Amino acid sequence: MLGVLSIIYENIDFSKLKKLDVKSLESSIYLDEKENQIYKIFENVDCFELNLKLEKLKLLESRKVNKNIVVPNAKIVDTTFIGVREDYISGVDLCDANDVYSDKEIFEILNDISVSMESIHKDDIIFTDLNFGNIRIDKEKNHHFLDVLSYSIGKIPFSYISYIAKAYMDKNGIRKIKANANTDKLTFLLLCISTLMNKDFFDITIDDFDHKIDEIPGLKKLRQTFINLKEGHYHNLPYLYQLM
Repeated sequence: MLGVLSIIYENIDFSKLKKLDVKSLESSIYLDEKENQIYKIFENVDCFELNLKLEKLKLLESRKVNKNIVVPNAKIVDTTFIGVREDYISGVDLCDANDVYSDKEIFEILNDISVSMESIHKDDIIFTDLNFGNIRIDKEKNHHFLDVLSYSIGKIPFSYISYIAKAYMDKNGIRKIKANANTDKLTFLLLCISTLMNKDFFDITIDDFDHKIDEIPGLKKLRQTFINLKEGHYHNLPYLYQLM
């Protein structure tokens, strides 16, 4: 491997880029519409975290990575590492899938995502912070995982769990735990159910769920897991596809 390509910050012509209105606590994001490239400039990130991101980038470049993970193709440097460039994926975030796809199509997409998740977990990668905004669906209904430098990769840890999993833990009075494959599965199942029901997980009743069973093929097989999660049982969770 030749190493990650470096782009000098001052050589970026931001007048030709479109700043995206993306909710992010750690970066500003710009789109090069002509070249279909995303420029992510890290802000409010301390030196320790920047070094971790850089180590992850080097590690990703040295190993074969699942094709569904969007890996940066360049690092952006000033006096130090300050950002990345990566391919732009045209499509919709998972949060907007209901506006584009049918319930049946969404269920199929979610099932495919869960298959990829298991494969990625086997590569010693934990997503940690899965959310509606970092799973992208392209026009061919293929899925893409974004924000890879927030993942736990190999021996480079990331101790935080997603805000979705944290809300679930808080709601059920569960002590804080570190991110692992099961917290990823928890987060994704909560995302799945919320997406399919088009409603916040905590607001969904069993009656709500049962009302949709006849409308969405396969949803019935998710029912017992939904009940278990509502009752606070989150250990040893399955991948979605394993329920089908």
